[in-house]
Amino acid sequence: ILVATEAEALAVIDEIRAGGDFASLARARSLDRATAPLGGEIGWFTKDMMTPPFAAAAFSTPIGDIAPPFSSEFGWHVLNVVD
Repeated sequence: ILVATEAEALAVIDEIRAGGDFASLARARSLDRATAPLGGEIGWFTKDMMTPPFAAAAFSTPIGDIAPPFSSEFGWHVLNVVD
């Protein structure tokens, strides 16, 4: 889920932890027009396919967890690692 600010990312994480559905939140709040309609689904990727901050978060977060919010040149990210 891509948002404009760290505060927004933290709010989205709070909503997920309170029982909110990641996919629904992605559709409603993500600024990423490519993945928002897909419920935030990015699909499979390797480290070298993503920006360094994204790859670092994705490959250091345990499966089933939400990465701490992080920023890239695109904005602030909320990442749920599913596999």
